[in-house]
Amino acid sequence: MPVRPGWPEINEQQLIQQVREGNHEAFRELVQRHMKQAYNVAYGLLTDHDDADDVSQEAFVKVHRNIHSITFFRTRIA
Repeated sequence: MPVRPGWPEINEQQLIQQVREGNHEAFRELVQRHMKQAYNVAYGLLTDHDDADDVSQEAFVKVHRNIHSITFFRTRIA
């Protein structure tokens, strides 16, 4: 997935490590890379735009709170 201009090409594990070290820009990059997919999954389940926004944002809040226990980030949903 493309990264924002100016952000170095680094993989998910490197981003997670940077977030663990307190890099807020790395977390912002994780959110940018995955928010659309998280929203689409939530909307597919809830069929309400506001609820999908809330659920996808809450998911990233939980990711941030639990970043030290995450061993991988991306999971494919079939």
